[in-house]
Amino acid sequence: MFSMSYETLLIKTNDNILTIILNKPKSMNAFSLTMFNELNDAFNEINKREDIRVLIIKGAGRTFSAGGEMEMLNTLNQLKGAKLEKTLTGIISLASKFMKLRQPTISSIHGYCLGVGCSIAMLSDIRIASEDAVLGLEFVGMGIIPDTGALYSLPRIIGLSKAKELALTNRRVNSQEAEKIGMVNSVVPRDQLETKVEKVACQIASLPPIAIEMTKKLLNDSLRQNLDEILRYEALAQTICLNTEDHKEAVSAFLSKRKPFFTGK
Repeated sequence: MFSMSYETLLIKTNDNILTIILNKPKSMNAFSLTMFNELNDAFNEINKREDIRVLIIKGAGRTFSAGGEMEMLNTLNQLKGAKLEKTLTGIISLASKFMKLRQPTISSIHGYCLGVGCSIAMLSDIRIASEDAVLGLEFVGMGIIPDTGALYSLPRIIGLSKAKELALTNRRVNSQEAEKIGMVNSVVPRDQLETKVEKVACQIASLPPIAIEMTKKLLNDSLRQNLDEILRYEALAQTICLNTEDHKEAVSAFLSKRKPFFTGK
């Protein structure tokens, strides 16, 4: 159980899989300062939990998230200079915390996935969308820049030129185009989204947690390292993995032709 309840989030657990539901359906799950703070607290707790192997993030109601709340923008507009920059730094740092979570993350996207909602989704490890999903940055149309990690993640996902196109034109894309350019990993009918996401989450959760965690970290780090650096870290991580109980269990299960049971040790 989580140590606190939330105003804007619902937390559900199913074995080793935890789901965060953005829970402001009346406002299409628009991000508020409260939601940012609560996600920050939730990510802190999740990162410490050995029993959580996969995190799913989704939206309540008919959409993932329509972006940032106007009330939040109005609040920020009252701040000036260093105070505004400090506040924004605290908000936007959520992106780093989310991307650096030990556990693999899956965004389950339906309906609108816009603005900061799109930024958060792009930072997840895997993105699965329903056929009715519509994605877009939609920041410059409000006279501001894409934030919460969008300027980091999107060029790496879809390439610099395509990222510039979407960011500078303020254009939305449907789920089919999003899959084609790599913004989402797969697209399924709306009534199959939950089943598809759970299937992927269960597949990951069934695998050795230490190997999964290290694989995620090394893949993320590879974006800023050269080949020789990656090879050194591969050797270090592999040394750790080869000495785990889960590796021994995998070998034993393979030789015995049985299903392995991994404990994360």
